[in-house]
Amino acid sequence: FSPDIYNFTDKNTRISGPKTFRAIKYELGERLRYSLPLEDEINNLANRTDKSTPTDIDFVEDINREKSVSIFNGASSYIDIRNKPEEWLEEISISAWIKPDEVDGSFSLIGKGEAFSAKIYFGRLQFTTTGIKDHTTSKRVIKKGEWTHVAFVYVPKQKLYLYVNGSLVEEIAASDIRQTDHALLIGTNLWGQYYSGLMSDL
Repeated sequence: FSPDIYNFTDKNTRISGPKTFRAIKYELGERLRYSLPLEDEINNLANRTDKSTPTDIDFVEDINREKSVSIFNGASSYIDIRNKPEEWLEEISISAWIKPDEVDGSFSLIGKGEAFSAKIYFGRLQFTTTGIKDHTTSKRVIKKGEWTHVAFVYVPKQKLYLYVNGSLVEEIAASDIRQTDHALLIGTNLWGQYYSGLMSDL
């Protein structure tokens, strides 16, 4: 909003009526840190100075997504993204299209050091703040072999909002988060919880 703050002092008490604020819509790119279409390339389009290093990543044309998507083999496939300087982790939103080959186990979609890992956990969505809390949906929401859009919206010490195909499926009280200088890993995490399946538009 503009102005984003307004102080009422003795100098402006003669203002009559309500104070008017103007709403300004932010574009997605205003705070977008990573943008990976995962379509024939693995570069971070939101910040091309990041170094993206893929390991055992392949691509395939997908009829449902109507484009090329990335394949993660569940054993050695991942993408390492390093950036300098490291950002301070506060509010985090993560979204992606996924089509998992397996859902019974723990499979990391994206992880950053010991700070967090966003995962599939026995068909549920899970956002782990390492050593602090596993935030997990109460029901299974992810199916094997089906394209699903998932989103994690994490506000430290407040709420974690979990979305499936655009619908809010659960709100969970959120823990604090650790800071880290580790790289961002896509398709795994520090504990080798490799994702198996297809992924697009992270």
